[in-house]
Amino acid sequence: MVDFTPGYFGKLPIYPDFVRHNATSREVSQLDQWFQEGIHFAKSRLGQGWADDFRKAESYNFLFQQEGSEHYLLGIYTPSRDQSGRLYPFFIFLRISKRSFDLPLYFAPVCFSPFLAGSYEIIQGGWEGTDLKSIVSRLEQMSAPLLKDFNPIKEGYLRYLKEQNILSLWRNIFNDFEHTGKYLITHNLTNILQPLRNHSLNRFGLGLKFPLSSRDQAETYDIPFWFDLVIRLLRQDKVSPVLFWNRRGSGNAPSMIAFLNQPSPKNFLLLIRPDMNSDLWYDLVPRDPAEIDRVLQKMEKERKDLLDNGDISTGAFLAALEAGG
Repeated sequence: MVDFTPGYFGKLPIYPDFVRHNATSREVSQLDQWFQEGIHFAKSRLGQGWADDFRKAESYNFLFQQEGSEHYLLGIYTPSRDQSGRLYPFFIFLRISKRSFDLPLYFAPVCFSPFLAGSYEIIQGGWEGTDLKSIVSRLEQMSAPLLKDFNPIKEGYLRYLKEQNILSLWRNIFNDFEHTGKYLITHNLTNILQPLRNHSLNRFGLGLKFPLSSRDQAETYDIPFWFDLVIRLLRQDKVSPVLFWNRRGSGNAPSMIAFLNQPSPKNFLLLIRPDMNSDLWYDLVPRDPAEIDRVLQKMEKERKDLLDNGDISTGAFLAALEAGG
């Protein structure tokens, strides 16, 4: 049975200082420190405009962990402030035992999708007109019915690999099977990850930006699919990611920024200004027409034919990419 505890931490406009519940763990302290250092960097990078950028920034789901910790945090973060206007995030989380969760961590978004959906409603204004006791009660109600046995999730993913064709995948992600993003992401992932085979990932600090399924959808199997591909390209299954993702952004396409080890706090800037270019992260589907032309010119016919075959299952597609690599 999975061991998890719900909680929250941060600032809300109706309170004069930090609010917290079940927030004394090492993992919460580490995430808090990551945000603090990230805010310091964002201020130095953005200057006087950082506050406006922070206020306008989107909310992000997250899966956060530190090396050596026996737990990880899954939840949602939003830019916020206290009663006096001092800016700081507010985040809701589940603290989950790694030992009790017997699937790879990148399945956690699917497994705890109802909690993420309920948390999104709270941070979107569900706290207004209420008090902290009511928020705690709501968190308990949200977490009580969560699954304790995730075998159905695993079985569902295996069916997804067998029954879902690649045509549906590309349409769900890009809204168009002919979108050139399918060429870019497979090419870029292969070029980035293949050289890392048989090497430790400890020094690989680059964040990888993946496209996700269309906004306003519940968690689905796109995140496990991408990590299934990552593992096959790396040819190692001991990947402990840190993830930030957003399916509901008003001005940006649904996306996930994934780190294969502990990210620098400087990457907090991405949550505030996802439009910025940086050597800290890489967009796997860049919009540069010259990049698209370059990739298509280099792509082997066999790889292009595979990407243009909409009838192949997602599982067969992954196997073909793995064999071709």
